[in-house]
Amino acid sequence: MNLGLCCLLHNNKEYKFRTYTKARLERLTFDEARANVHEVVWHNTEMLGRFFDYCRENNIPSYRLSSDLIPHFKYITERGLVTKPELQTFLRAFGSHDTSGVCLSMHPGQHVSIGSNKPEVIANSKEDLRYHKLLQDAIGFKEMNIHGGGAYGDKPAAKERWIESAAEFKDYLTIENDELTYSIDDCLEIAEAAGIPVTFDLHHHRCHQLKEDYTPQKTEEEYYRLARQTWIDSGRDYQRMHISTPRDTYTTPAKSRPHHEYITPTDIPVWLQEAAKEFPLHIDVEAKAKEKAIFQLSEDLDLHPQKVLV
Repeated sequence: MNLGLCCLLHNNKEYKFRTYTKARLERLTFDEARANVHEVVWHNTEMLGRFFDYCRENNIPSYRLSSDLIPHFKYITERGLVTKPELQTFLRAFGSHDTSGVCLSMHPGQHVSIGSNKPEVIANSKEDLRYHKLLQDAIGFKEMNIHGGGAYGDKPAAKERWIESAAEFKDYLTIENDELTYSIDDCLEIAEAAGIPVTFDLHHHRCHQLKEDYTPQKTEEEYYRLARQTWIDSGRDYQRMHISTPRDTYTTPAKSRPHHEYITPTDIPVWLQEAAKEFPLHIDVEAKAKEKAIFQLSEDLDLHPQKVLV
């Protein structure tokens, strides 16, 4: 069982990516805005390498990259704040770091909805995925996880749009179940049609079960194994899933969504600990305490030192 860090460290000022807003850039002259963008992106290229090193040095075998390595990518490239040759230089810098021993992924934001009923939303979503693909190609991995999105009053039609839109990114995409709209059943159905893996989020599944109109047809372990098969069928030699603990407790789907600082050890069932021995499993630890939650969970489950299975 390999525990993964999501994007940042907990309250650590030495490990920070930088950003800028479009509003700030628009208040600056072109040359000032250009200088600001270049300064931030160069900082982020260096910081990414530091995160890879941190993961290796601390026996963290998985890392989820931030989506904001090049903030407001479309805006800065369309304005010419970064030229095509300069972009290639940035990409080479992002790809120059040693990624050995660290299984990488990305998680584009909730605004990405390739099953939307609005063509412009799908078009913008695809542009964002192409940005993620550009970074992944430069760094040397293929895994970007997104949600199903909305049902838009007609979930079967939304699923069809999702599957059609996913074709361009088949080798990169994974789909994750959510708390309210797309159950693990929905995601398994979409994944089979699209030929992509399912990232099983156990916390989301437990939230989704609180819906009055949803009754799971299988056990957690059965869903886990079905999700595993999608990774195998996609030619992957590992499986990824997400784990988190609710901030308070499980009450309603919406109220149970916020994450706790740490992971309660009993939220990791014994069957999962045993199943992880059968096929390499990478678990993104979605907890507000970040690396501290990983270290604590490793100790609770007696995972020290974590064994890298990549």
